[in-house]
Amino acid sequence: MEYAKVAINLPAKNIFRQFTYHVPEALDFLTQGWRVVVPFGQQLLEGFIVEEDRDPDRTRELKDIADVVGTEPWFDREMLATAYWLSQYYLCTLAEALRLFIPGKRSLAAVGKYVAVPGAVGLSAAEQELYDFLTLKGPLSRKAIRQLPGGENALKGLITRQAVVLSYDVKYKLREKSERTFAATPEGLAAERNGEVRGKSQKAALDLLCSGKVYSAGELEKQGISAEVLRNLVRKGWLLEGRRRVLRDSYEGMEVSRETLELTGEQKAAIQAVEEAREKQEARTFLLQGITGSGKTEVYLRLTARALQAGRQVMVLVPEIALTGQIVKRFKAWFGGAVAVAHSRLSPGERADVWCRMRSGQARVLIGVRSAVFCPFSSLGLILIDEEHEGTYKQEERPSYHARLVAQYRAHYWKVPVVLGSATPDLESYYLAEKGVYTHLRLTHRAKAGSHLPKVSIVDMREELQQGNRTVLSDALRDQLETTVKNGEQAIILLNRRGFSTFVLCRDCGEALSCPNCAVSLVYHAREQLMECHYCGHTEPVPTRCPHCGSSRIRFFGTGTEKAETEIRELCPGVRPLRMDQDSTGQKFAHDRILQAFRSGAYNVLLGTQMVAKGHDIPNVTLVGVLSADSQLNLPDFRSGERCFALLTQAAGRAGRGDKPGQVIFQVYDAENPILQLAARQDYDGFAKLELAQRKELAYPPFIRMLKVTVLHKKEEEALATAQRLVNALEAWKMDTGRHLEILGPFPAIVARVNQIYRINVLLKSSQMKPVKEWLRHSEYRNMANVYFDVDPISVV
Repeated sequence: MEYAKVAINLPAKNIFRQFTYHVPEALDFLTQGWRVVVPFGQQLLEGFIVEEDRDPDRTRELKDIADVVGTEPWFDREMLATAYWLSQYYLCTLAEALRLFIPGKRSLAAVGKYVAVPGAVGLSAAEQELYDFLTLKGPLSRKAIRQLPGGENALKGLITRQAVVLSYDVKYKLREKSERTFAATPEGLAAERNGEVRGKSQKAALDLLCSGKVYSAGELEKQGISAEVLRNLVRKGWLLEGRRRVLRDSYEGMEVSRETLELTGEQKAAIQAVEEAREKQEARTFLLQGITGSGKTEVYLRLTARALQAGRQVMVLVPEIALTGQIVKRFKAWFGGAVAVAHSRLSPGERADVWCRMRSGQARVLIGVRSAVFCPFSSLGLILIDEEHEGTYKQEERPSYHARLVAQYRAHYWKVPVVLGSATPDLESYYLAEKGVYTHLRLTHRAKAGSHLPKVSIVDMREELQQGNRTVLSDALRDQLETTVKNGEQAIILLNRRGFSTFVLCRDCGEALSCPNCAVSLVYHAREQLMECHYCGHTEPVPTRCPHCGSSRIRFFGTGTEKAETEIRELCPGVRPLRMDQDSTGQKFAHDRILQAFRSGAYNVLLGTQMVAKGHDIPNVTLVGVLSADSQLNLPDFRSGERCFALLTQAAGRAGRGDKPGQVIFQVYDAENPILQLAARQDYDGFAKLELAQRKELAYPPFIRMLKVTVLHKKEEEALATAQRLVNALEAWKMDTGRHLEILGPFPAIVARVNQIYRINVLLKSSQMKPVKEWLRHSEYRNMANVYFDVDPISVV
């Protein structure tokens, strides 16, 4: 390869082309897929070689590739093919797509430093002083020079007179962990053989190391060999000291005892169907629809075991960090150190270690959240996606990929099956399964003998208010909670909000205290005594007077998890609540610590937001209460009913998973709503039939494809004007081509302003979205930094 096309690793959304660089003779081993360091403008950046340029533009001087990153190509053919597809489907640049495969997305940091050019003359006194300083002290960054008296003006003069040049120090950002190692040298082997070694400790060390194995300092310390002994043997030339990379496993030692359950007939049939596809190398998608507690995880474990026996690797995706710990324990119990885990709470260096373990084949099972779908594999044989309906698999910021679709593309390349598991499948997945595009597998009974779906009751909070109950808990839930605690059982209480109160309102002027940066109310957090914006993070102290009218008549409205925790704590003797929400799970492994504390019985009520409702299997939980169960139904989004039904069904499924029967209470304000009634009966098929009929009538997915365009601007009128020009251009294209295209908008996003930036949406609906995307790809809007495309949006507001 003499010339290479390089995609520049920049977050810029408008660099759609690759740049050609000359491959110097010293780097003539470079091929497609290497990560390299290249000069770009006045800086050094990371780039990705995507292909050879066989016909470069020789009319201009092409820059040389400066260096390489790593010791082997990072991208293989499958990863490059996936990135090409992703850039086309999701209307992003190739570099943006390739960045997704890099732990931390950027591996290099280039620091510019100014170097004095020898022989500079004609300088002013200030310039000469800085010039002499650079000559004596060496290169300095602009930031360091600015801190010197008169440094910035003097630097400007030196640049103008070409008395300095800018050079770059490139640093590898991902921190690799390493350890000291020791091995016996030929001289050491001879000394040990000839009996020249004196001292019991030195002899013990050489006896151990003469086996030919390389030991780490930690391993030798455990054998009773001190650092001083090792230093003496190295000094004598009998031991050779080195370093080797340590691939970290943040979940090392998490293994629990392996539980082997007897499979039901439905589980056996599901395993057999997927196995046949894997053995035939068929890239088929299976929808494993199983009621809560039906043993979907057991199916995953058996399928993984068979794939590993065949020498293949397995990708297991979970929707949230909160679900990672418990599924890791189950898989570690079966597969031990073959399991690697990836999620956003790991450092970029730790994620790089996971990527390395999977690429090298040291690990054979990857468990991770959405971003884990971009991990490199040496021999992928199966993909499992748990709780496949969850919206967290969709990245809403650019590039707006859906992990399920990316996984299916990779599975097609590897010719392996994909299993989508859920008690409440995504309606689009369910529709494709019913149409035969996916293979529909069902688990209709709970796997554990004697375990049945819980009894669900609906409490109308309007009646509670009429009876004078103005607390968070209904009388029915309060009574059931007390009974549960007295019986030594546990309860989960779900509230889909954070904070102590939803908003703070002045009772005189009616103003709610709002975020200065976003079009939302601030939320009161009692523990920190702060008002916080849950969009931009802005905080301010709780006011004693209304900032609008000066009144002291300020009141807290709504219910947050902190307020609910306070009420539950005062409920009855013996109640021990534990809160689990975004505020209490900020630290690494906080989810696991909270769940372990609850599982151990140290607490008997687990209260939190959506993360308490999904996937947890705790046999002693006999009660689930859902506060404001119908709150999601009021959102102006066509998927609000589906999200509400899934959340309630998943939450209800946490109760009665052991030998004791379960009880579930939904607290609602619209008790007659058919979605709530269907959720109470756990009737997914009935819900799907009702919802799909409405989707078809209103032309929403899966009967139509959608694309959301969002225009961002500090000025609302500018955002509206750009969005309107886009609408006008699309209307003209539609008239010219006769294409089917419904254009809705422009309209403000449901939160119209975030961080002082206004957001205006345009929604496109078409049965043939490919021509629409092709037009957008070649339009002026593709290159506009403030226009974002969300392909297949999961939220239209």
